[in-house]
Amino acid sequence: MTTTQKKIILASNSARRKEILTNLGISFMVMTNANCEEKTVQTEPFAIVKALAQRKAESVFEMLNAQDKDSFIISADTLVFKDGAPIGKPQDEAHAFEILKALSGTHHHVCTGYTILDAASGKLVNGCEDTLVYFRHLSDDFIRAYIDTGEPMDKAGAYGIQDKGSMMVSRIEGDYFNVVGLPVSRLLWDLKEKFGFHIF
Repeated sequence: MTTTQKKIILASNSARRKEILTNLGISFMVMTNANCEEKTVQTEPFAIVKALAQRKAESVFEMLNAQDKDSFIISADTLVFKDGAPIGKPQDEAHAFEILKALSGTHHHVCTGYTILDAASGKLVNGCEDTLVYFRHLSDDFIRAYIDTGEPMDKAGAYGIQDKGSMMVSRIEGDYFNVVGLPVSRLLWDLKEKFGFHIF
């Protein structure tokens, strides 16, 4: 089987990541390991997201049976960083308000680490993308109204740039798809240059 015929396994249940790959016309299957612990001893932003992405890919690799071994496993982990401190998903509505209040009128970094693991050879490539996001000044009433939509609750940084959260963003510097959750340009170039996998 050539690399262009290999299966793609997405080690993520993220609806956003699924949508990005689907819109590119890439066939893939989803496989995740609920027991994968999303913790790391790393402290530097790029190192954190790369380590977490690699852990997800390797945990799925351990689940594969023989017929799934001729596959590329793709995983990713996205975190928001404000002044060097990571901001994950809100724990509840009060936490979401606290996060969005802190991001209001300032800028923050969205870092996504990704891993490509060739299950047949064991070859592994890690990468990372960083996008700078600038927020408008948000009133407390606006923040509460946004939280009432339910949109922030499953997203790093408590907002979705591809949905209603786009109203809060004044501009970005870098890859938009990275903020959504998958730096697809960098990922696809790694697949092409380092694994010989083409989507065309």
